[in-house]
Amino acid sequence: GGVSGVADGEMNSLTGSSNLTMSGLGTIGQSIMSAESGGKGPSSALTSAKLNITGTDDVSKDITVQGSVSASGDKTYVHSVSSIVEKNGVQTITNFQNSSSQSQEDPLERRECT
Repeated sequence: GGVSGVADGEMNSLTGSSNLTMSGLGTIGQSIMSAESGGKGPSSALTSAKLNITGTDDVSKDITVQGSVSASGDKTYVHSVSSIVEKNGVQTITNFQNSSSQSQEDPLERRECT
């Protein structure tokens, strides 16, 4: 398994983890990556999560999920989360992206019509 992420903007935050536990009781694992960016000007975020699982039948599974988001404007915020959770042969895959943008009117561009 593994995670990776990229955040580009005025302020950035990356958080990720990956683990897999196999025992006589079954398997439990997760890969999760979160990226946030924002502030003045454009921002973007990209996340990727991967989990490698070998089942009881010795069949190997490579599961990957990734997402990206971007925003442009005077003030922006973006958030991307990609995750895979494995519990006893059942995988839950989540991919979430969110963005917001605010732009301010340039007072020099404002014209009065008469």
